[in-house]
Amino acid sequence: MLIRTCRWWLVGPIGWRELLPLAVASVFGCSDLGPGGPPEVAMQSRVLAVGGSHTCALTPNGEAYCWGDNWAGQLGDGSTRTSATPVPVSGGLTFSTVTAGLFHTCGLTTNGTAYCWGNNQGNYYAEQVISRPAPVPGNMTFAALSAGGLDTCGLTTKGKVYCFGETPTAVPGEMTFATLTVGGFHSCALTADSAGYCWGSNSTGQLGDSLTTRSSTPVRVTGGFKFAQLSASGGHRCGPVGFLDCSYTCGVTAGGMVYCWGWEADIPAPGPGLPPLYHVSPRPVTGDVNWTAVAAGYRHTCGLSISRSAYCWGTNTYGQLGNGSTRDTAAPKAISGGLSFSVLSTGADHTCGITTSGAAYCWGNNEQGQLGIRRAYQPVSGGLTFSMVAAGDSHSCGLAAGGVAYCWGGNYFGELGTSSIGASSSPVSVSGGLAFKSLSAGYGYTCGVAESGAGYCWGSNHYGQLGNGSTSDSPAPTPVAGGLIFSAISPGPDQACGRTTDGAAYCWGSRPFNAILEYTLTPERVPGDVTFSTVVTGRVHACGLTADGTAYCWGRNRAQLGTGSGADSPTPARVSGNLVFSALTAGWYHTCGLTPSGRAYCWGDNDSGALGTGSKTDSPTPVPVSGNLVFAVLSATSSGSTCGLTTQGEVYCWGAIVPRGTIPVQVGDDKGFLTVGTGNHHVCALTASGTAYCWGRNLYGELGFDDPLGSIPISGVPVEVIGGHTFKSQ
Repeated sequence: MLIRTCRWWLVGPIGWRELLPLAVASVFGCSDLGPGGPPEVAMQSRVLAVGGSHTCALTPNGEAYCWGDNWAGQLGDGSTRTSATPVPVSGGLTFSTVTAGLFHTCGLTTNGTAYCWGNNQGNYYAEQVISRPAPVPGNMTFAALSAGGLDTCGLTTKGKVYCFGETPTAVPGEMTFATLTVGGFHSCALTADSAGYCWGSNSTGQLGDSLTTRSSTPVRVTGGFKFAQLSASGGHRCGPVGFLDCSYTCGVTAGGMVYCWGWEADIPAPGPGLPPLYHVSPRPVTGDVNWTAVAAGYRHTCGLSISRSAYCWGTNTYGQLGNGSTRDTAAPKAISGGLSFSVLSTGADHTCGITTSGAAYCWGNNEQGQLGIRRAYQPVSGGLTFSMVAAGDSHSCGLAAGGVAYCWGGNYFGELGTSSIGASSSPVSVSGGLAFKSLSAGYGYTCGVAESGAGYCWGSNHYGQLGNGSTSDSPAPTPVAGGLIFSAISPGPDQACGRTTDGAAYCWGSRPFNAILEYTLTPERVPGDVTFSTVVTGRVHACGLTADGTAYCWGRNRAQLGTGSGADSPTPARVSGNLVFSALTAGWYHTCGLTPSGRAYCWGDNDSGALGTGSKTDSPTPVPVSGNLVFAVLSATSSGSTCGLTTQGEVYCWGAIVPRGTIPVQVGDDKGFLTVGTGNHHVCALTASGTAYCWGRNLYGELGFDDPLGSIPISGVPVEVIGGHTFKSQ
């Protein structure tokens, strides 16, 4: 007689927000047991997988659909375009398993062949980006797959674990296993007799062997537990200098108890800069719940009860606990909606589940469309008509008729200019009754030029970036000192620069070249005899454009000065290449320029792909942006990304913002935009009719509307994935 038993299987580290953040997804699987004997490894039905910022699921007939972030081709549809709706994985393959890592996805076909797609990090194919399923080399067949942060491991029918590189390599040791879960830097597995073993990084006790010593071979989890399922999370770098891998592991025992070990979000560090506290052996999760499954995420955990009710606990910044709030909780709390789930999968900061009817629901962060809810552009609320729009770190601003300034979003430092503190998801007028001719939103503060030419700034002033002679924040517009008449002001993260009507450049705030005085509280003229038609500001550098289109940059230099070297320059230095520019824009550590013909060039740091060249190689000289697009506007962000508006009114972005990638990718549908402004994690654009649209992160209401079931990037309650698809529920 053949007996079929079903367990919950865990797959895939997730995450992307911090240095090597990873988490894990869980899916349901079954194994066959012979008469009276231990379980043999059989094909697993892993039907749902959450990646760093994407999600995948299998239909009842084994077709794979994915949605969300796609900068590395992790959706597998042959493109690198982000999709907020499920798209079919190309190739016509039929899968029994799908598993998602940080920026990649893998699937197992019904004949045991492993396919992967997405970010390859130079492993087993020549390309770094694989946008269609490609077979894993080595001609091996597997019974199960589990994707880690940047890794994938497979379990053979003989119970041996192999991890993929140029070719699959066996995990050291002679042990055989029945299940497998891969975390960011550690993995765990169950033997046929339900004993738990883990190996890899152990800096916060995630191996559960009562030690914190790394082990390259499997070590048994202490306590003598018989587990029905294990889940290895990824975690993030932490500790005084970020040397610890803050990961943890959870397991469900045969008796329905959940135990966790390693780093836990509900145990704070004993003090600032000190290592976190953690458990080196299993500790029971509180609550009177009879558990059947657990899924360990980045900083949150979810589980299913025997009645198929879902519970989550841990960090809840993005509503990933699904209880309708963003408050953290150390104890399991039921998600909202009363849904009955067959499958749960936890990611970095979003969670998904499949109900018993086969419907997919997701909740949490939706910056990349990973919740599968529509991210169509929606106009900023209030019915206002704007003449310009600007995006900051967590707020946005626009100029309405008569030069009246409106701002919306985060207001921790007073950056909305309302004379008070308190965020607003709809536009509120800037106090003071001033009429502005230009506005620019910075990192926690805003600056504008009044109709009189006087400069005003408001918000954060830690480095003197308001230019009013103090370091006190101001929730209302305060005049920039010196009585200067400005044509424009450009606020960077820690410093602001402005151009006066006579072409002189002045900067205030952070001053990187003075070892004694770290900042200047009032405008200080940029040395040299160059006059400018444009001045833009980065974090530790600034650039200007002369009347004849020659670009100059000054400040500290991680290649963003464009001079062909890495040398700092306290005075304006000419950008190399003899290019003529019509516009400039500066990010934290990169700069971009637009030629009169509309071609975009970028230079500087390229770790996030902000240069748009198709690689992540830095360049100390201007290099053309890929795609031969003709732009009308460019806008760089402090997060290491750039967006451009084409002459056809289409928005393209590249780098760290939505969507992420190393080449320009069109964002959303063409709305016929006239201008675009980028914040740290969001974008705003203006149509010919003066209607403002924003998209991207919406933690503080910076998108200017309140629609939790529409395009909002955060949902604290489960929302159904659109598209009308029915997915496997077990």
